[in-house]
Amino acid sequence: MPNLLIVRNSYPDLESVQRLLNYVLRTSFYGGYAIDPEYAFDQMRLVKEAYHKTEGVQLKHFLLTFSHEEMMHLDFKDLLELGFQVGKVLERYQIVYCIHLDSDYIHMHFVMNTVSFEDGKKYSDGLVGFQRVKDFLEKRFPKWNTQLIFREVYAPPHYKKM
Repeated sequence: MPNLLIVRNSYPDLESVQRLLNYVLRTSFYGGYAIDPEYAFDQMRLVKEAYHKTEGVQLKHFLLTFSHEEMMHLDFKDLLELGFQVGKVLERYQIVYCIHLDSDYIHMHFVMNTVSFEDGKKYSDGLVGFQRVKDFLEKRFPKWNTQLIFREVYAPPHYKKM
């Protein structure tokens, strides 16, 4: 079953945003909602600066993981479309989504700006927003009888400042 993993890390500054974007965008399979992934760092920074919201938590990071069996029913085009649809669920925020093949399972990273491009409000939905993502995904995968798992994980060392 797919797992929705929420990464618990504060990403307190623009340097941490740049580091994470560099990490997740090291693939050929990526897309964006309300953002061009090629210019994601600059576009996220500009939204933050335009609304004078450069302090505090800079982004939210979550992953969607799939088993090999589930991947038999999806191709990369499906996954990129799924990434865009997840962006629509969190509609007011810029989101970069990337497919990674660098582990035993295929997974997608989602990096979301915490400042709304529409009104400058900081993301304050907490786990409720991720519950909306979970609900959407469960509707998207009903034939698999999917129950997504919420687990908070701490960022591995390569996400953090060395």
